[in-house]
Amino acid sequence: VSQSRYQGRAEKLTGYKLEDINDKPLHYAIHYMKPDGSYYPMEECPIDNAQAELVALQNQEEIFVDKKGKLYPVSYSIAPIQSNNTVVGSVLEFRDITEQKNFERAISESEQRLNLATSAANIGIWEWEFSTNIVKVTDIQRRLFDLPATGTITLEQVFSKILPEDAEKVRDLLSKAIENKTDYRDWE
Repeated sequence: VSQSRYQGRAEKLTGYKLEDINDKPLHYAIHYMKPDGSYYPMEECPIDNAQAELVALQNQEEIFVDKKGKLYPVSYSIAPIQSNNTVVGSVLEFRDITEQKNFERAISESEQRLNLATSAANIGIWEWEFSTNIVKVTDIQRRLFDLPATGTITLEQVFSKILPEDAEKVRDLLSKAIENKTDYRDWE
C-alpha cells in the first residue's frame, strides 16, 4: 500500500493501521476472500485490474474482509494515478454499505410478504405516480379491473373501472392530498 493518506475511518473499517499493511498490496489485507469464504486471487480482482488497465471504476460493489476476518459489503470507486505513462498508484474510496444492504433486504422481504398476502386474499393494489400520471398496478389489480395485462396504465383508465360514486370520493381524496402535500390516506 503506497498511500499518502489512510484515513482514520479506513482504519476503523478494516481494522488495520497503515503501518500494518504498508508493505504489501492492499488486496491481501482486505480483499483476499470471496463471499463464500474461498480465496480471491488478486488476478481476478476488479480493483487491482482497474489499476493495471488504467480504468476508473465508480460506485461498484464488492465484499471486503476486516482484520478479524469479518466480511462486509462495500461500495467503491477507484481511479488509477499515472506519471509518464506508468501507473504509480491509485485512489481507492470505499464505504461500508452493510446498513444499506440490510435495508434493501428488509424491503425485499416486506414486498415478498405483501405479494404473498395480496395474492392469497386476491387483492389488487394500484399506486399513482403524480408527476407522470402513470399508475403502477399489480397483476391481480389488472385482472380485477380488466386492465391490459401489460403496458402503461393511466389514472383515467383506473377511474374508468371504479364505480362512479366511489371514483368521486377517490378523486376528492387525491385532490386534498395534492393540495396539502400529504398522503391521500391522511384524508380518509
